[in-house]
Amino acid sequence: MGKQKGGFYSFEHGHLLLWQEWGNPQSVIELLQEVPSEQWHGWLPKLPPSRRTRARVASQLRRASPELLRMAEAVSVLGQDAPLQQVAALAQLSHFLPVVDEGHAAGLLRLSMDRQPSAVHFVEPSATAAVYQQIAPTRRFTLHRAAAELVADEGARLGHLVAASPGPQELLALQLVAYAQRQAADGCWSEVASAMLSASRLSLDRRDGDLRLLRGVDALIGAGDITKASSLVGVVESMPPSPLRASVLGYLAVVTGRRSTAAAQLAMAWRTVREDLDPSAGARIALRHTLHALADWDGEGIVAWGERTAELAEAPHHVSVEARAMYGLGLFASRRLDEAERPYIDDLDTTVGNAQEQRLLMGYAWLALRTDDVETARLRFEEAVPTEYRGGSLRISLWAESWLARCQLILGDWDAAAATIAHASVRLESSGMRLMRPLLCWTAAELNAMRGDWDRAEHFLSLTTVPTDGYRSMTVPAALARARYHEARANYESALEALRPLRRADPVTDRR
Repeated sequence: MGKQKGGFYSFEHGHLLLWQEWGNPQSVIELLQEVPSEQWHGWLPKLPPSRRTRARVASQLRRASPELLRMAEAVSVLGQDAPLQQVAALAQLSHFLPVVDEGHAAGLLRLSMDRQPSAVHFVEPSATAAVYQQIAPTRRFTLHRAAAELVADEGARLGHLVAASPGPQELLALQLVAYAQRQAADGCWSEVASAMLSASRLSLDRRDGDLRLLRGVDALIGAGDITKASSLVGVVESMPPSPLRASVLGYLAVVTGRRSTAAAQLAMAWRTVREDLDPSAGARIALRHTLHALADWDGEGIVAWGERTAELAEAPHHVSVEARAMYGLGLFASRRLDEAERPYIDDLDTTVGNAQEQRLLMGYAWLALRTDDVETARLRFEEAVPTEYRGGSLRISLWAESWLARCQLILGDWDAAAATIAHASVRLESSGMRLMRPLLCWTAAELNAMRGDWDRAEHFLSLTTVPTDGYRSMTVPAALARARYHEARANYESALEALRPLRRADPVTDRR
């Protein structure tokens, strides 16, 4: 997790080393040898520096001048993209260029002037953590408090204050909650999650801490960080029963493709919530029911729960926008074709440039694809994929990317489809969102079968396996993947057999 534009930066959760390190084969090999194998199956907040990196950095720091040591510490605290002037101010350097030269000669730091403002980076990305780890805790707190005075971004300022707080700080927790509420209005769920989880740790009252943790986990799921959310399930399950607890567990069950569990938890959440006393809580639970219905392509359910959500959440509340992004698809699935496009036309102008636009673009593109306007769908899905600059949800991005690959295959752009699959499959597997795996692997299996690459086709086909209580959005692409594979091998009887389950999954007559 990290700082997106205008977002919250959690220093507790690392410095985005994951993607940087995968570009360095030596570091990857070292970490695979050093990190216990069981740790790779859970959530790693950040990749640790290897022993070689730690030894190399320790040697460089022993030979460094006091000024270079302070600059290296400042870079590790502010992050790899910190402006040079901020680094110099935190390191208390009035003449910083000679220090940059020393860091360059030592192979520790490099100056980047390819964008404004200029920045200082570590030559080896994992040196960030190696330097940070050797700073004494008290000095870390001092540096983070000083950094909070230097940065302009509110999220970064709060992140530094969190990193400087070893114990409960209720006033800071309240600031984080207020910040999370503002970020939620734009659908920036990664920032919401970081802020609420930090607020939970800093809470004085146990009940407040539990409530904030639940909302943090809910935001993690919304952002698509299912691996980390799953790592906190034990904590969530240990809490007293409540509508929010059931809603969070139900939401997690939806995105991991466990239909029966999701139905039970969401039913419990709705049964126990007092929506007349707490409309916002009722609206959030109704929204989860809407997603549950969408995953099962239940048009009437999408419409009914979408309308219930709208009744409880006033527009342009983020919950209302998210429901509207699914509502048009529910209208289409309910055969109300003349009404289906209206929610997207009405709402897109009000969400331009923020994370909520991503959800509406995704829904609009899906609708265009279902009405055979593939070229428009492709363009809209491309717009819905990026999350770097306007925030957004990895879940929505991956859903858009999975459908984008489908559009590219339909349009005959096989190379583009293969590139999209390669990019999406890595993110999908690391996210833990099993709900979308059959959709992406359907296109991947079909593409490779059409190219005659049977080994790769069979690999992706094996990934389309769906549990017995899987959603229609899982079972349908899984069946189509098997059918297309057998068709490519001219095994038409097996292709026909693979399609038979679809006759028992008609969303109109509800035959299952």
